[in-house]
Amino acid sequence: MMRLSNIPLPKLTFFALIVNSVFLFILIAWFYVAIQKANMSNSYNLHFAKIASESSAEFIDVILPLHNEVISLERLLQMFEYEIKLMAIGGDDYQTILHAVIIDLERSYKTLKSTWPKQIPLQLRDSVLENIDTAIMVGRRVFDVKNQNMSLPDFEGNLDVISEVQTSMHVVVNKIKRIIQKNGIRNVVSVKYTRKQVEELSDELTTTTNSLVIISILMFCVLGVLQVVLTNTLRVRLRKLQAYAKGIEKGEFEQELPFLVKDATGELAKSIQSMSMTLIASIKQGQHLAKCAEQASEAKSNFLANMSHEIRTPMNIIMGFSQVLSRGARNQEQTQEAVERIYRASKGLLALLNDILDFSKIEAGKLELNVAPFDLAELLDSQLMLFSQQVQDRKNELCYDMAGDIPLIVTGDSQRLSQVLTNLIGNAVKFTQCGEVEVGVCIRSHIGQTLVLEFSIRDTGIGIDTTYQHQLFQSFSQNDSSITRSYGGTGLGLAICKQLVKLMGGDIQVSSEIDKGSTFTFTVSMEAQSELSHEVVKPEVKAKILIFYGNTMVRNILAGRLGRMGCSVEIVVSLSDMLDRIASYSFDMAVVDENEISFNPSEILTTIKQSTVNELPIILISNYPTGDCEVSEMHKLAVSQVLSRPINQTDFLNVVRRTLQEPCRSVELKMVVGTGKS
Repeated sequence: MMRLSNIPLPKLTFFALIVNSVFLFILIAWFYVAIQKANMSNSYNLHFAKIASESSAEFIDVILPLHNEVISLERLLQMFEYEIKLMAIGGDDYQTILHAVIIDLERSYKTLKSTWPKQIPLQLRDSVLENIDTAIMVGRRVFDVKNQNMSLPDFEGNLDVISEVQTSMHVVVNKIKRIIQKNGIRNVVSVKYTRKQVEELSDELTTTTNSLVIISILMFCVLGVLQVVLTNTLRVRLRKLQAYAKGIEKGEFEQELPFLVKDATGELAKSIQSMSMTLIASIKQGQHLAKCAEQASEAKSNFLANMSHEIRTPMNIIMGFSQVLSRGARNQEQTQEAVERIYRASKGLLALLNDILDFSKIEAGKLELNVAPFDLAELLDSQLMLFSQQVQDRKNELCYDMAGDIPLIVTGDSQRLSQVLTNLIGNAVKFTQCGEVEVGVCIRSHIGQTLVLEFSIRDTGIGIDTTYQHQLFQSFSQNDSSITRSYGGTGLGLAICKQLVKLMGGDIQVSSEIDKGSTFTFTVSMEAQSELSHEVVKPEVKAKILIFYGNTMVRNILAGRLGRMGCSVEIVVSLSDMLDRIASYSFDMAVVDENEISFNPSEILTTIKQSTVNELPIILISNYPTGDCEVSEMHKLAVSQVLSRPINQTDFLNVVRRTLQEPCRSVELKMVVGTGKS
């Protein structure tokens, strides 16, 4: 059963209005019926009062004068008879009286004839008038006989007539009396009936008044009860809302609404609940922002600590080995190690400073892209060559797959694309030991000349915990502090990559599992070009080149680049094969890996020199920086050029061209315009 306090106030108000309207309607109907009854009774009473009044007026104004007139007429006829008898006896003195009686009879005749009431039958009037007329006629005759001294027998005949007249008048008078008596009784009855009606009306009005009073009292009682119910319901709901609001004030945000009704209080409760939900969201957002701020502060603190370490470490190396060199090295090997360490530390420090500068430009929104046509395949080869030695040192296998439908020349910022690839490939190699690193490129979409290229860098390294994947691309963020201590890094690389990829119209994502490896995928938007935007004249080299290199990936890259340059390339994988091929065939150039002849480089290079008729140009890929004293000794042993690792592909191709174009080299050069091949 629904509690009264849970009924919506509009329903209670509507119910009260209905009850009030019903009572008011009953009251008005009752009052209307009472008024109609009173009006009807008044109409009846007025009608009867009018009848009684009219009857009384006729009785007073007409009937009673007629009654009196008839009584007087009856007496006058008696007197007339008496006077006639006296005159018959012989009394002369009664002649005057008889004359007066005759005059009165004539007056009565006229009066009754003109004022006879309609309530008295006209037959009686005619009888009365006829008797009066007869009496007057007899009186005049007697008066005339008396004057003529008539005899007594004549008088006796007149007396008989007068007796008949008197008898007739007596009958008429009795009828008139009965009529008058009847009218009088009717007046009395009318008055009594009117009085009874008035008494009944008074009783009915009293009853109606009492009923109206009772109904009014009941109506006010019901309205009072409804008012109490409404007030109590409103008070209960307000108390519940107050308790609900106090609960919110105490932080009890999960409490349910105290009531669910569709009225003003229900809407107020819903508004308070909505405010509570908004407050919860604001508190959660504030907590999240506070947590983010705390994490950002912690990340910045860790970043500063890491940055301090990343800067101090190469600076200490540079300072330490500089002191070693300044004091004088004990031998050539120590000098070589010091120079190499200083070079690597300086290079790492320069890369760190470049990252900081790039990040500051990105934060300030001042980093701009330098869009120009470039050879995408050459860029990828250069990136892979850059990490070839590191891949070999960590016993990894590096391979890449470039889709065949990708145009050779595209327009974009090659420097920033190289920066992203360097960072991602470097991380993949750094966090993978005795595993595999794979680089892939394909076309995601192609609309007109606009390409969306998708790059993927997959490794089988340590992987990334899903807890940290969402914050990898945030500034100053790193996977784990223990990893930072083990592998180094500032936490800026991936954040810079995300911003650079975004500038190039793409996005970057990561998927990873612990101990199974990671896959970084990013897209960039570029324009396909059939040829370079500016004409570049580069020769197509028709030369036969031998490559002897230990790292399979590197030698394949070098062979591919030389093949696209127009050279005929032959690869050997052992020292004996190289010596046999040089002795059997004529080559225009040889590319030799120093690591493959490190056990006795002087003897091997001398053998190569002696086995050729003409001096065979040799490009040596060395582990030492160019200009080293040991490299100078190799120059004396028929080495044309020396390139230090990591191999820069552009420098390598330029060295190949320059070496082939030296005097005494009979190499066919074909000029090609605008192909973009290098």
